[in-house]
Amino acid sequence: MSEGTLTGQSEIYAESWEAARDRVTAAAENIYDSLLDDEFFIDLTDFSAEFLDTIKRLMNLDYENIILISHEDRSKDVTSKNGDKFTSISPNLSEKVSNKIAGMVDLIGRTLEENGRYTISFKTNEVVFGGSRLKLNVKEIPSEYSEIVKLYEAENDSTKVENTTPVEKTTEVVSSVADPAEGLEEAPRRKRREVWNGL
Repeated sequence: MSEGTLTGQSEIYAESWEAARDRVTAAAENIYDSLLDDEFFIDLTDFSAEFLDTIKRLMNLDYENIILISHEDRSKDVTSKNGDKFTSISPNLSEKVSNKIAGMVDLIGRTLEENGRYTISFKTNEVVFGGSRLKLNVKEIPSEYSEIVKLYEAENDSTKVENTTPVEKTTEVVSSVADPAEGLEEAPRRKRREVWNGL
């Protein structure tokens, strides 16, 4: 009689084990399906596109000074060609979004504090995210609005000098065929605004 009881208990145990295994397998498949759900990635892509569209609209507003601020991300390591590891310093945004926003702004600065002295650094290299459309003569300035204005004034002055430098005009007749673009008006150029943008 005890043999029949053991067999019955063994069968019950096997059935409960199979049921538990099936529940765990179903849960794992459900998690896997949720993570690889197309809608999840579509929603994530739509969010990134909407975020960039909002930033683009913000940058196109008719304001003279727009400053974008992001926290610093130091969680990624970069390995150099010789095997040395460095901590990457970049905005706390995805790489794609950071690069898109960097293309919308005039300069990217990093605020630093040392011994109670705050500065804005424009240094960039393979581990420090940065860049600039402006031709900066300095790599670091005091963290003051007046210093940022001086950067723009220097850039605008150098642009005016470049634009007023006389250019020698030369003409050369290549053939007697009329130029098809002759007589067409040049498209109006977009007015350059003096703004400071940074991440």
